[in-house]
Amino acid sequence: MPESPSGIFISYRRESSAGFAGRLYDRLTRKFGEARVFMDIDRIRPGDDFIQVLETELANAVALIALIGRDWLTCKDEDGNPRLSNPHDFVRLEIATALSRGIRVIPVLIDGARPPASKDLPDDLAPLSRRQALEIEHARFNQDAARLIEACEELLNAALPQAGAARVNPRDGLTYIWIPPGTFTIGCSPGDEYCLDDEKPAHQVTIAKGFWLGQTPVTQAAYQHLTENNPSEFTGDKLPAEVTWGEAERYCSLVGGRLPTEAEWEYAARAGSAGRKYGESNEIAWHFGNSNDQTHDVATLQPNAWGLYDMLGNVWEWTADWYGGYKSQSQTDPKGRATGRDKVLRGGAWSIDPRFVGASIRSRGDPGDGRSVFGFRCVWEF
Repeated sequence: MPESPSGIFISYRRESSAGFAGRLYDRLTRKFGEARVFMDIDRIRPGDDFIQVLETELANAVALIALIGRDWLTCKDEDGNPRLSNPHDFVRLEIATALSRGIRVIPVLIDGARPPASKDLPDDLAPLSRRQALEIEHARFNQDAARLIEACEELLNAALPQAGAARVNPRDGLTYIWIPPGTFTIGCSPGDEYCLDDEKPAHQVTIAKGFWLGQTPVTQAAYQHLTENNPSEFTGDKLPAEVTWGEAERYCSLVGGRLPTEAEWEYAARAGSAGRKYGESNEIAWHFGNSNDQTHDVATLQPNAWGLYDMLGNVWEWTADWYGGYKSQSQTDPKGRATGRDKVLRGGAWSIDPRFVGASIRSRGDPGDGRSVFGFRCVWEF
């Protein structure tokens, strides 16, 4: 599980608020993505333990939205008993668990519903009566939903790890670094005399969601441990694994992740720097001038500001994108061309001219090519 909660849990009664719940879910997922919003036990896969799934989703929640319709308190089961009087009632379980764990519970009153009084609630739900509520009316749904989304965004942003926070992925034993969301200029840096044509035009890119990126290129020890294979020409446990794009993609899938997009890669490499490099070439990168024509153990030179090693030099790194030219307009989370012949490679390698070492340098490679200059690192997704 992630080190910090990162989700939103919607609790509702189908009898009184299913329509509002569906509309809110659509708005929240458009803003934050489906992976960060949990609404319905219908999303639980057949055969899963639904109590365990609810426990897991609540453990990952930074906020629980409790949708309260006009008959939320008085809703009865098939035997005529108030649903909330049953300690196994799902709505009661969800809210009581969130309250007991200190998760932020936001009561949302639908179409004139009144806040429940403490005397009308079971003991484990009594604290709900003290929570500041928001109102949502059908006639002003968009305005009210926007207020709720703004409140959720503040909570989610406050729960994010700090830039450069580190975690070890138990599947491959490698360290991954938290890359925060943000906006940067991709492509040629101001005054860069070594900028090449395919690094133009420089343009603004927004990375809307943070992600965990490998602190180093994937090592041969980690690659061999998971795949029982080592196709590298230069061999050594701490040397970068030398692989094809397909092999890199398969490895990332095995560790619960994917290859970074080209934009994610450059954003992480820059780590807030607007210049071509984040340090002197000999101090941060293995290149033609200092590599002795071979790869070197990862993490032996200086990292960037977010603690990432070997973003420049040592091996070119595969990305998820098909190679293509840049567009001039601003973009959010670009993913490159839909199809193509070559995949984008980033960062340079031990064979690169040191003058061209830089965060914006681009190359391309046949996805089936596995030269000694081609390595990779993964984005770890939870």
